[in-house]
Amino acid sequence: LCNPRTPASVRGSVAQLAGARPEAGPAASAAAAALVLQIQTSGSKVVRLAAVPDYRAVLGADTKAFEDKYKQYAGLWCCNRPPGGRGAGHIWYDLFADIVPHTDRHNRRWEGPWFPKMGP
Repeated sequence: LCNPRTPASVRGSVAQLAGARPEAGPAASAAAAALVLQIQTSGSKVVRLAAVPDYRAVLGADTKAFEDKYKQYAGLWCCNRPPGGRGAGHIWYDLFADIVPHTDRHNRRWEGPWFPKMGP
């Protein structure tokens, strides 16, 4: 919103929503549903969230399809030589690194904190 080319109509249409972030269960689903309703009825072009709800509470039964689709995103070719000297390589970002446990795009199961790992 700091870009001078951002239209004034966008800069002037910002809603700040508090939203609690319960961790799991029915409370998380209810909080997420309430926040989605607030966003839909705010009439604002930009919504700033003080706390982002757990996407699993919002999506419910569609969570697996969402994860399967987006775990394939966020990769790039690297032009620097990676450790091992094998030449340029591919960098994959794990969009679900903060979700423990989870399985990444290379079918590696993460049971603890994320850390950089070479190779698929």
